[in-house]
Amino acid sequence: MTLRGFFNRHAFGVIWILGAAIRLAQILGSRPHPGRDFTELELTARSLILHGTLGNPYLHETGPSAHVAPLAPLLLGLLYAIFGMDGAGQIAQRFAGAVAASAQYALLPAVAEALGLARTIGIAAGLVGALIPYKGYIETVDASWEQPYAALVCVLLFLHTVHYWRSGGSAVLRGVLWGLAILLSPAFGLVFLAVLLYERLAMKHGKPLLVTFVCAGLVQVPWVVRNEIQLGGLVPARSNFGLEFSLSNRAGAHPLMEDNIGEGWFSLYHPSHSETEWRAVRDKGEVVYNRELLRAALAEVARDPLGFLRLTAERVWYFWWWPSHRSRTMLVTLLFTIFGLLGLRRLPTGHARNLLGLILLAYPLIYYIIEIDRRYRYPLEWIFTLGAAAFVMGLRQSRLRSPFRGPAPGS
Repeated sequence: MTLRGFFNRHAFGVIWILGAAIRLAQILGSRPHPGRDFTELELTARSLILHGTLGNPYLHETGPSAHVAPLAPLLLGLLYAIFGMDGAGQIAQRFAGAVAASAQYALLPAVAEALGLARTIGIAAGLVGALIPYKGYIETVDASWEQPYAALVCVLLFLHTVHYWRSGGSAVLRGVLWGLAILLSPAFGLVFLAVLLYERLAMKHGKPLLVTFVCAGLVQVPWVVRNEIQLGGLVPARSNFGLEFSLSNRAGAHPLMEDNIGEGWFSLYHPSHSETEWRAVRDKGEVVYNRELLRAALAEVARDPLGFLRLTAERVWYFWWWPSHRSRTMLVTLLFTIFGLLGLRRLPTGHARNLLGLILLAYPLIYYIIEIDRRYRYPLEWIFTLGAAAFVMGLRQSRLRSPFRGPAPGS
């Protein structure tokens, strides 16, 4: 077997190992940040180890919480249980994110084939993602977030959905997988609904859609029941929407989280930083606290609807084109976005390409009405990496030899 043949056959393992090794080197070579603020995800995972409950995500203890969806803190809590919460545990949580990030790149050859592209395009995209680790703000950062896992799950859901459309499968299993994805990142719920609607209207699917929908809902039931019992109210996904919507739409709010933090808004209005707001959560309870903030924020929106629309339009712009003031990182991101969009236009037509469009359309909808942070679009960036590879490789092909193999089977 030639070296090229070996690499083509074992692309997944090669890309995954390269990406993980590079990111591990970054992690081991970086300086720790003692005394840093822990994220709500980390605090919830620590609460699981110390108190046996998913909770206490704020400045001080407040008890059980649904501020973050449950799957990510359960995973992080498992790492803490094995490696401890300091030292090795901090390295383990960072490396886990790096492994998940590298796995999404390793799957891009399979994504390319699912789209009807040459496998080499997916290999090139995977190598670019693995070998250019400019997304350290999410892939290797010491402050843990769920986005690396959400990106990997997004790729897996794409592959599973395309396979289901072409070859069939269990509607029950499909519903369970989507339900678990929603427990990782509730934004997948919007994608799930968009996919079901597309299947009903464009693909004329029938009864299996109901089975899938019901099974996805049943996966949520334990979490909803837990929240009803421990928080005293209906919380289908996360409890913090009122807080986030209020922070994002106060008079004088900026579209970027960085700017709101820079002006001290979190110190004034977020219970992770404000003693006053922490006491309000403790005294009122998380559900009531968020409901009151949401009502007040909606009243502000009603008072100045044009201001809300202007701010929303700015958030849409920043989400896609410049979600941070870190210029060098954002310039690279912008280039991938532009070349990625040009490449996506060259994809073979069919349901697989339409699925990418549904993901890009539905996943970010919730983020358009809250302040923008650069990590929010990370679960979608593999799409632009693949599109950019398709565009660049397409330019290099002669006119007589297209990089595409034609429409995907069953499309």
